Amino acid sequence: MHNFLISALRFREFIWRQYQLNLLDEETFRNYMKAVLQVLGSDRNRRWWDTYKNTTFDPGFIAYIDNLSASHPKTDLRNFWDSIREKG
Repeated sequence: MHNFLISALRFREFIWRQYQLNLLDEETFRNYMKAVLQVLGSDRNRRWWDTYKNTTFDPGFIAYIDNLSASHPKTDLRNFWDSIREKG
């Protein structure tokens, strides 16, 4: 799980850097960042983020992600998966 989270967030950090350099438009950037809310939607993954963010990621990216995730509620993954199964 650690490797998945590092990879998922490192990719989003790369996207964030491209946006900072005006290489991506706003809509594309926002669409890529939506996945962060899913990846950091659970308590476990947010605890991981709080533990490892300062050892691995750019301070500007950390601030952006902390602000983004603070304004979005956590996801109850069991309810989420149950709702998908019910629709299937």
